[in-house]
Amino acid sequence: MKEILYLFILALIQVVIFCQPNASDLGEYLQPCCANIPLMAELFDTDVYAFDYSGYGYSSGKPSEANIYADIRAVYEFVRKTRPDKKIVLLGFSLGTATVSDMAASRPEGLAGVVLVAPFTSGLRLIGDQPEKPTTCTLDRFNTYEKVGKIVVPLLVCHGNQDETIEVEHGLELARLARRAVPPLIIDEANHITIFNGKYMQTFTRIRRFLDEEINQSQECETNANIHDSAQEKMIM
Repeated sequence: MKEILYLFILALIQVVIFCQPNASDLGEYLQPCCANIPLMAELFDTDVYAFDYSGYGYSSGKPSEANIYADIRAVYEFVRKTRPDKKIVLLGFSLGTATVSDMAASRPEGLAGVVLVAPFTSGLRLIGDQPEKPTTCTLDRFNTYEKVGKIVVPLLVCHGNQDETIEVEHGLELARLARRAVPPLIIDEANHITIFNGKYMQTFTRIRRFLDEEINQSQECETNANIHDSAQEKMIM
């Protein structure tokens, strides 16, 4: 049986499931010198769950695209089972944005929002420097370009304008393709590392506003719409 190492920090209102980039494990996000998981929980006022991908840290198995997607599904199901009263927000950074997008595109029960920090449209689009390319071949991997339009909850993109690893056009293209994108955060001075290491706290304050305001406003609008539709049905009857 495959084992996945995970960590969670408890708070009150929401659950954030954090998906890491490709060059880290949970140990990095417990270091006091960066924006670590306990700090995220404090800044967001949420529960925060994080996990190591298969083959990373103390998690068993081997790293692969399929296993990464299976990992987040296992964590998501665990959170839904143990915290059924919580709204779930998926937060991905770099490679983690592909993990998050694959999960969110399946429209799982309980999902309230998605945050993509320094995302890329797909592997081949990244390598070919063509973030807006409408089609690629079957060899493409981590194809968020084709999945983001299937996400039906509010979506926030955060990106650095000086990102030389994943250029900001990738984030902007995904925001354009998303059904329910909120205004993205583009930080002029930030690069691929500093967008999420705590140097620019605008990233975290923008995510907090997304959690507190934009997700809740969206859910209130849906509730009011459902009430209105129900009232109209009763009037017709």
